[in-house]
Amino acid sequence: MNLEEENLITSDPYNELLKASTKYKIDLKKLDFQILGFNTSYSIDEKEQNKLNDKELGYFDNDENFLQANLKITQEYKIKISEKSPAQTELSQRIKLISDKTTNKLIAVIELGGLEFYKSIAMDILQDIYKKMIKEEFFIGIRIFDFKQKLIDLLNELKEQKLHRKKAYILVCKGVHSISAESEKLVLAYRENFKQEKVQKVSIIGVNEGDLVLKHITPGLTREGKNLKLEPIKAFVPPEKKIEFSCSANFELTKMNENTYKSCIGEYKAKKKGFVSEMNHNFEIENELNLSSVNFKDTGAICAGLDKNVTINIRNASELEEAVGSGVYIECENLTINGNVAGNTTLKAKVLKIYGHTHSTSKMSAEQAYISTHRGYLEAKEADIDSIENGSVKADIAKIKKSLGANITAKKVSILTPANNNTIIFSQIAYVDQCQSGTNNKFHAQVIDFKDDLQTKLKQIQERQKALPALIENLKHNINSSKNGVETLLKTIAKLKSQNQAIPPNFAPIIKEFQNFTQELNKLQLEENELNLEEQKIIKTLGEAQDELLEAQVINKGGVWGDMNEIKFKFLFPKSELLHATSANEVAKRFFVKRDFDNEGKIKLENANEYNEKDIEWSQPSKA
Repeated sequence: MNLEEENLITSDPYNELLKASTKYKIDLKKLDFQILGFNTSYSIDEKEQNKLNDKELGYFDNDENFLQANLKITQEYKIKISEKSPAQTELSQRIKLISDKTTNKLIAVIELGGLEFYKSIAMDILQDIYKKMIKEEFFIGIRIFDFKQKLIDLLNELKEQKLHRKKAYILVCKGVHSISAESEKLVLAYRENFKQEKVQKVSIIGVNEGDLVLKHITPGLTREGKNLKLEPIKAFVPPEKKIEFSCSANFELTKMNENTYKSCIGEYKAKKKGFVSEMNHNFEIENELNLSSVNFKDTGAICAGLDKNVTINIRNASELEEAVGSGVYIECENLTINGNVAGNTTLKAKVLKIYGHTHSTSKMSAEQAYISTHRGYLEAKEADIDSIENGSVKADIAKIKKSLGANITAKKVSILTPANNNTIIFSQIAYVDQCQSGTNNKFHAQVIDFKDDLQTKLKQIQERQKALPALIENLKHNINSSKNGVETLLKTIAKLKSQNQAIPPNFAPIIKEFQNFTQELNKLQLEENELNLEEQKIIKTLGEAQDELLEAQVINKGGVWGDMNEIKFKFLFPKSELLHATSANEVAKRFFVKRDFDNEGKIKLENANEYNEKDIEWSQPSKA
């Protein structure tokens, strides 16, 4: 019996296919149906039935509508049964539907390899997806959002042959996720927000006024979800617990997200600068910390910051134990250490005082620093040191009582009694109280630029300037030798294009190489100009700094020198050195330079047996 195509209205199209198969004695696999339209009805608590056409299904896009308790949805489909064509079978094999484990999302997977665009492909794919949805008992047209638009966009790419992937994944529809509450927790936000390179195991952290310190997260409201088959999706409700803690009056509490889903948050912000401390679950912001010792194992790093108004006092009475152990990092505004500092330590402060000795591998930086016995490395604006033993100092002003084997770089340096083998680099004044017994000390007046390191930059620039001319000449040679050949090639290419002939593949690399030569030449010439400008800028800056050396001086208050002390003035422009080596019991209270206008204005090194007391007023010894 031949199949008579007719339109049917049914809630179960696949049952109609089975009936047709039996009626017309046609294999069920050879039958298919087309969806001509459909109607949707819904009810709440099995009360009044509300009918919606396919254009009104946006009603369920609203989560509240879809989540209504006891919501029931039914659909009826207007279909036409026909025999399945090979093209329909081939297209259907390319399309699969997959869902997540809660059946909350339905995704269409479309095999794109070899798929060709034709006029009705969008409708055919939509029909196949909807038929598969009906078979798997999903509602069609509900909570599909932008599914149809994404399908159209995909097929436009197919039409324009812009698809390069083998599969496409398109979200067909989605239900409503459940919202679970977060478990209660106390977040130490000041630790999470803290970032410090090369520092591990931080015990103390500084905060600014207004910084977020703590976040207390408590469970908020929960909400059950609903999947695409109207089944509930349970929400996680965390077990009830209570975190006990308190904050002092130095914190300001702001409550956020109250009476909302997932969580409620209380934010505790600092009302003043300081560091955060905790004792018996009570949080405080303090400004002073007193410790008997600090070591890496127990304390780790202290990162209180240079601008957080934090003072740390470390007092260790033991002569056998360091006050600051090996590997410790400390950063705070004011740091006082009564005791010794071990190796591989880093100390940073605005005001640093160390009443003890520092290890040779310790590193310190401060605006103002006092150290009893210094053997490590110190950078400071002003440094007061009782004794340096093979230590290093870089400062604007360095005031030292005794020194042995020291390396000191400062604008102004005073050493009451230098012993032997000290190297003092200065730009304004080097002052010693007595140097009769000191030998092999070097007093070098020179430009100081250890912060910007302009001399190293200038050297690098000048080395590059020496290399550039040869590189530029080589490129110019390559360009000139290739120019005629490339011009001929370009004419040949233009001729071939006008005749619609193929261009030989070896032409392009030759032209590309020529273009690269030209681009590289322009790049090097630009670099050469920029280096010349940078060189002149640095030379000007260093030249202005060098003018300071004309006023520089070495003052020996006692006037008597020990043997083999070196007085040297080093100039950059023009590069020159003026040197004097003292002999035992030589008498000279001041060394300085001045221009010799009788000898073409050249600079010469001179000495005198008097100095101006005002020139050494800054050099009062440490009162620490």
